[in-house]
Amino acid sequence: MIIKKHNEEKNNFIKSNIYSYFFGFIYSVLLSFIPFFLIEKKINILDNKNYTNLIILLCCCLQIFFQIYYFLHLKDSMGNFWNIIFLLFTFIIILIIIIGSTWIMYNLHYNVMIHQY
Repeated sequence: MIIKKHNEEKNNFIKSNIYSYFFGFIYSVLLSFIPFFLIEKKINILDNKNYTNLIILLCCCLQIFFQIYYFLHLKDSMGNFWNIIFLLFTFIIILIIIIGSTWIMYNLHYNVMIHQY
């Protein structure tokens, strides 16, 4: 009886993981195809390039969310609390590196190229 219940729970777990991976894959392909299609066909939403860039950025953020939710299985349970904290810390460090590098390059360009004007 216990073995049968264990096997049913294992089969349900495998099915739920397969569905999770399948939907995650479909969402990832769709969210990759939308920006590709917009760029390939040179489509500007409402004749404004900024709206197209905004849609591409939105697809990027949604894809990050779906990757974390469906493939890394970081759902909002207490067991994943520290994993989510480490993930947020990683995003903060990456943001600091990107902003700091951009600021340094801008200042280098401004201070070195000022003599050419």
